[in-house]
Amino acid sequence: MARVPPADPATFTGSIAEAYKGPAGRTGVFRILALAPTCMPAFSQLTRALFTSLELPEVDRELLVLLTAKLQGGEYEWVQHVAIVEAMGVSKAVVDAVDGYDFESELFTPAQRALLRFGRQSVLNVKVDDHAFAETARHYSPRQIVEAIYTIGTYMFMARLTQGLEVEVDAPQGPKVLEDAKARSRAE
Repeated sequence: MARVPPADPATFTGSIAEAYKGPAGRTGVFRILALAPTCMPAFSQLTRALFTSLELPEVDRELLVLLTAKLQGGEYEWVQHVAIVEAMGVSKAVVDAVDGYDFESELFTPAQRALLRFGRQSVLNVKVDDHAFAETARHYSPRQIVEAIYTIGTYMFMARLTQGLEVEVDAPQGPKVLEDAKARSRAE
């Protein structure tokens, strides 16, 4: 059980009440995030943008999420995003490479290896050294690099939220949440 009681769905209004109807609303983490109703709508917009509007390739985004979850002990995020990468067709061997800290595996493209080095330094050191940055910049645009940092920061926050508040790991909803975010973006 989480260290704080989850928000009561009867109190949800506006965009939180609307989002509660989707697959994300079925998760315990949603009800924890909803305890901060002035922050949650903006955070939901950010996560929807990460899922639907990046130039950073989807698989690369998910590799960064897994990397961040692994390095930060984010079990909740790991479970949800392994389900997402599996639904994308990413091999178990790739997931196992991230899980085993084998970020230099030949299973990754040269661009992905550079991005994982960049991500690892960003998570662990905050500052990324010149060599790792230059290697990443050879493969990714400035926009994609900033999107990578948004992704890393978002999932560092999620690891702190779920681990710090001991949020129980829900059954994987990740692929449904991702598809719902895409459908909502198309509808707008």
